[in-house]
Amino acid sequence: MKIRQMLPSDLPKVLALERRTFSDPWSFGSFLATLANSQERIFVAAMGSELVGYIGLWRMFDSVHITNLAVKEEYRRQGIGLRLLAEAEKWAGGFPLTLELRANNTAAKALYEKFGFVVCGVRPGYYKDGEDALIMWKELKVDSGN
Repeated sequence: MKIRQMLPSDLPKVLALERRTFSDPWSFGSFLATLANSQERIFVAAMGSELVGYIGLWRMFDSVHITNLAVKEEYRRQGIGLRLLAEAEKWAGGFPLTLELRANNTAAKALYEKFGFVVCGVRPGYYKDGEDALIMWKELKVDSGN
């Protein structure tokens, strides 16, 4: 498996996975805007020509926000999510990582906790259907060169 930066040619596969994974998926335009923004990245996990997962990141001031993370259902629980999170941590360059996830998404919460995230708050009614979001955070150490 190879983790690499998303290319515009990956967009149809990423969008298809986004739609299969999330009840309120991002639009084609949202992904295009991310590709054009120097403060955002999407990394994909590929096995040959098959795209099996991706992670979206947005650098905001003094932290990096994970906008979305998806792995094809048949490839889950094989370490792909952890490898994508490791790529996010590398790109973050020592800045903290943060994200929101549905309060009832216990599988995703377990993945993030395994990677060192902690729940630090709740956003009541965050999602369109009224479900709360958990705010998760992971502190990283900025390498000072010493």
